[in-house]
Amino acid sequence: MNYAAAVAERDADNTAVISSELLCESVTGRVKWYDAAKGYGFVHLADRGVDAMLHANAIENIASADLQIGATVDCEVIPTPKGLRVARISRIDLATADPDAFAPKRPVTMAGPMFAAVVKWYKLIEGFGFFYDPKGGGDIFIHAGILEHHGIKTILEGQTWLIGVVDGAKGRMVGSIARF
Repeated sequence: MNYAAAVAERDADNTAVISSELLCESVTGRVKWYDAAKGYGFVHLADRGVDAMLHANAIENIASADLQIGATVDCEVIPTPKGLRVARISRIDLATADPDAFAPKRPVTMAGPMFAAVVKWYKLIEGFGFFYDPKGGGDIFIHAGILEHHGIKTILEGQTWLIGVVDGAKGRMVGSIARF
């Protein structure tokens, strides 16, 4: 949902403020994300398996910096034609805040057999680089997440490592890595 759609929904909903106050329901959820610049975000209601839209007008007594991903919120929601919307937040518990709470989980893919490959280049700041197979076969992508998963802080150009390769959407990529 973009900002214009969020504003349109809010304006449409404001015409029924009196009747919607009667439909408010108190619930507990967790902040999925909130973008202060856009003026909206979402709260996940785990007990229902749905998200409720959180518009800036529902947080007028709360600092947007307190709406950290994963923070638990007690709030009132109202039904709208497009789903639930947070009408008011009464409490925030930052103890549950976790930036990875709603991060997409990577599927576990088995890498092929390990073989020796050489680092073509790796940019630590960008968090990725490429290996090449001295026996041929083209470049092999490496992402910082794979290094981190295997307890490796960085790799240097020209180093030889044992890697296992998986086929990614854009070509071959490192799925496992170990010291040579």
